[in-house]
Amino acid sequence: MDQAHEAQDISLPHTTKTIMLTSSKGGVGKTTVCANLAVSLVKEGCRVLTVDLDFDNRCLDLLLHMEDDVMYNLGDVLRGDITPQRAILDCARLPGLSFLPAPPADTFSFDTQTMIDVLHDLAADGTYDYILLDVKDSVISFSQARNLCRKSRR
Repeated sequence: MDQAHEAQDISLPHTTKTIMLTSSKGGVGKTTVCANLAVSLVKEGCRVLTVDLDFDNRCLDLLLHMEDDVMYNLGDVLRGDITPQRAILDCARLPGLSFLPAPPADTFSFDTQTMIDVLHDLAADGTYDYILLDVKDSVISFSQARNLCRKSRR
């Protein structure tokens, strides 16, 4: 085979895709969809970080069977007590799946921009193929989420 027909390396730089699952109404299944999508993506060989941003009804840890593993949460990160990497849990049952838990309801106030910056940094470091955000609509506005998702594709 001559050089013109040799395979060329056309690999692209790693890009993390951020997907936000949200609804203004509770109880419609966004957490269930988030957990099932995460498991499906991991089974396809992707590295997935799930982030619970439903501070009033956090339960993604229950669906992922990681409730007993939680030591730190996003609140600890936003306060600057620990790094995001320290708060993120890797699922022992399903390698490739990671989880960043929400803080307990009403335990702190937070700056939305700081949260967006943390999520953007997680997307930018290339560790994950997908970041799935389980979001209550009052936590982050649609336009902020859209901007976050756009930034993570760069």
